[in-house]
Amino acid sequence: MSPGYDSPHHLGFQREATAGCLFCHAGRATAIDNSYHRIRVDELAIGCERCHGPGSLHIARHDETSADGTDEDGTGFDRTIVNPARLDRDRAEAVCHQCHLQSRAYVDPRGRSLADYRPGQAIEDFQHYYRSTDPRQQMKVVGHSEQLMLSRCYKSSNSLTCITCHNPHATPAVADRPAHYRQLCQNCHGADDASRCTADENKRQQTRPADNCITCHMPTIPTKTLHTEAERSGIIRDMLRGEASREGYILLQRNLLPAYQALEAGLESHRDNPLLAKLAAYRLDRASALKADLDALCGGDFSQVPVLPEGHAYAQRIAEAAKGDGALLIAHAYTRYLGDLSGGQILKKLLAKKPGLAPNELTFYDFPAHADLAALKSDYRTALDDAGKRASQPQAIVDEGSVAF
Repeated sequence: MSPGYDSPHHLGFQREATAGCLFCHAGRATAIDNSYHRIRVDELAIGCERCHGPGSLHIARHDETSADGTDEDGTGFDRTIVNPARLDRDRAEAVCHQCHLQSRAYVDPRGRSLADYRPGQAIEDFQHYYRSTDPRQQMKVVGHSEQLMLSRCYKSSNSLTCITCHNPHATPAVADRPAHYRQLCQNCHGADDASRCTADENKRQQTRPADNCITCHMPTIPTKTLHTEAERSGIIRDMLRGEASREGYILLQRNLLPAYQALEAGLESHRDNPLLAKLAAYRLDRASALKADLDALCGGDFSQVPVLPEGHAYAQRIAEAAKGDGALLIAHAYTRYLGDLSGGQILKKLLAKKPGLAPNELTFYDFPAHADLAALKSDYRTALDDAGKRASQPQAIVDEGSVAF
């Protein structure tokens, strides 16, 4: 589902889909007379020609009915089509960069645009990219190509490219990815003693998944960045802008209910666990209030409001986090409860204004057992910090927090 369309309340066909959007999300789309609203779509899906260039000569060469067989000069090199693996690094990466390089600023050269680019050409002839040199500049959620070019691996190699690690024609199954990408790393970093991983074997086995290069060398981005992205998307953005609909809010809360039920069941099961006992003792249970709100919002029956696959997946993720010592529940208690005590109090006021929800439809944001919410928030944050410090794998908790967002 496209970002922004994951709730009943969205812009529908009023949302602009410009040629800039369709350049990467369609095979071939052209703005008519440079219009933002009149676009000709020649190819809906990303096709072969997007990475391999025009294919008419290639088709003719391999067409058995063609009179012209186009000789390969005895080299086995088919010159009728672009093979990125045979290009020099800059031009091979340009094939990926046409969509995956999102720098801080970029401009078109006079008389040309990125739409004129064809694989095998120099992309700088069609778009000029500029990046910030500010060392404090935070990583963008989109901008993997730029991050790669700034990495030590890339700077130390003359041959490392996007397709060294990423096969554009296939994606490994989720269960196979840790081993698949570890092997790709070891193709370079296990070639000799000097390049092998220097981390302690026990430490490597404690990563999640075990012995996962990515956990240490390509860690997930900070939850602060993901928090900002969450605020700028979907129903959360609409609530913060005062544009949320009653229906959209109902759907959100219905899909959060299984997550809170799983979180509360998980904390209750670890009530005697020294690591989680203090957090469980706060009894910040939200599920009962959430059910009461849904009853009020839906006239006493919210059974017809669907739990989406994402809602089920979220609850299952929390249930999985509760296994073992339950340390990963710390991440979910942080994202949910601390969020309810912080931004949730702002959302309550905004939702009372638009879409005009009544007090008995917003009890989810009330904590009647605690008179001083500021003190509760401070104490609970301290408890979260203490639990995180005592956990055996604190980085795993940070990673789980990123997943939760």
